[in-house]
Amino acid sequence: MWSRSHDKNHRVRNVSRTRELTELGRALTQHRLVTLHGPGGAGKTWLVNAFAPGAVAVTEDLVVRDPGTLLVLDGAERALDVCATVVTELLAWHADLRIVVTSTEVLDVPGERVLRVAPFDETALVLTEAVPAAYHRLDTEERLLLRRLSVLTEFDLATASALAFEPLGAVAPVLARLVAKSMVLRSGAGFRLLDATRAYAAFDLAARGEAEAVRERLRGLPAPAPPRDVPLDPALTGRQHEVLGLVAAGRTNAEIAAELGIAERTVDHHVGHMLTRLGLRTRTQLAVWASA
Repeated sequence: MWSRSHDKNHRVRNVSRTRELTELGRALTQHRLVTLHGPGGAGKTWLVNAFAPGAVAVTEDLVVRDPGTLLVLDGAERALDVCATVVTELLAWHADLRIVVTSTEVLDVPGERVLRVAPFDETALVLTEAVPAAYHRLDTEERLLLRRLSVLTEFDLATASALAFEPLGAVAPVLARLVAKSMVLRSGAGFRLLDATRAYAAFDLAARGEAEAVRERLRGLPAPAPPRDVPLDPALTGRQHEVLGLVAAGRTNAEIAAELGIAERTVDHHVGHMLTRLGLRTRTQLAVWASA
């Protein structure tokens, strides 16, 4: 699954990325776990190979022998929960170990330092297999929303809701997951798609015979309002946005826990964090905020 020698970003070998390499080195002096986070094909694997060509790589069966002082997990989004568990246990077992992860999603574990890797050339992403691979790892809701958004380059949450034929409270957690997986990027108060992601999603939209219906829906939308803040807070994690959407839908903490497959006390923690982060006091206020 992970291989240090498989450089899917070979097209960018000769591109100078001194700043990112410097940031990675600085981060590893201060943190034991650093995640290079960005879209597929952005150059994450190239960066870590350039920084530490002799690092131990995790093999497909996740067995680590003599990890040394630096370990690389490349493409962690393929088994995110497993990687999060392995990383947490390895750091606890090996006091001198440092780990670099490359992923389209963050691990969301204690002590993780996230470095965003932006594509230096969006057109290069079209030339790799990373975009279709990442697209097909999405769940059904995520692919559906991304297909419908492919008729636009930039959009806000209200437009995403209209194109999805769903209320804001239902679309926000799905959009949050797409942001967390680097398939959609934040752009000011709104969002945007990378050219390669948009092109592949548009291809799938057309292949499914859905393009005309979505474009007709788009033509019927009112002119976009001036940019404004939307209820998708970058300080909240993708999981917290999922919980937020279910709170807005009127679910109890027990129902949310059952649907997401997490402990009820974890839901309690997420709700408490969101209330504090957003300056709210009650679940009702949180639900209203999510549906605004």
